[in-house]
Amino acid sequence: NSIITIKSNEIIINKIEIYSMSGKLIKKIDRINSNIFELNTVSFGKGVYFIRIIDVYQKQQTRKLINN
Repeated sequence: NSIITIKSNEIIINKIEIYSMSGKLIKKIDRINSNIFELNTVSFGKGVYFIRIIDVYQKQQTRKLINN
């Protein structure tokens, strides 16, 4: 599946950044302002990525994405 859903019951997502394993910024999505976001990963290619989720208060969380 090339669509993943990023959802939070606790925060409002402001920005999402996707990084490769080497730390290269692959994609950045600004001004989301929602607690749910659907991300299309079809252009990422296979591999491991890190998703940085930044809320409206600039608090950050990082999650691992394995794209098969």
